[in-house]
Amino acid sequence: MYRNLTPVKKQNMVGSHGTKNFYFHVDNPIYLLEPEYKECSLNSPEILAILGLRSNPMAITSLLAIEEVIKNLDKTTIDNLKKPIYTVRTPDSFDKKHEIKNIPILYSYGTEYFTRFDYHNTYSCKEEGIKALSNFKDAISMSKKIEICIDKGTMIIFKNQKILHARNEFTTNYDGYDRWLLRAYA
Repeated sequence: MYRNLTPVKKQNMVGSHGTKNFYFHVDNPIYLLEPEYKECSLNSPEILAILGLRSNPMAITSLLAIEEVIKNLDKTTIDNLKKPIYTVRTPDSFDKKHEIKNIPILYSYGTEYFTRFDYHNTYSCKEEGIKALSNFKDAISMSKKIEICIDKGTMIIFKNQKILHARNEFTTNYDGYDRWLLRAYA
């Protein structure tokens, strides 16, 4: 599946078509993670590829491995992130709004970690979940990140459920010459 990513003139839009800060997330967090996959179900894409067709040097994409975040978390927080006490909503860029309730945002399978975290669309009503999310966000801010401007002809490919990504706020003219990316899932 391919999707064009260009700024859309919509007030205060956060997401792949917005220009506001788009904090760390994985794509399609409402779907099943790799260790949860079932036949004939909607699964979160394992691989995300983004190709730059037109760039904006002020738009910087940040990548962060979930293992880097885990290094900055205590065992209690990790255990609470694995509990089914979270709700994740679809992002602004989805036409149909949907949410999935009572799910974990961190999943471990052997020694590997997977996540469905979306900074803007993940929440919990439980005290332990609220605290764990706060700790998770703090750990993100302390973790080592890779920053890149996705120039024309540049492609980045990464494991969607294991690498969080973000994009800073940038200015656009809405004149047909703005930043343009092509996103593909596998």
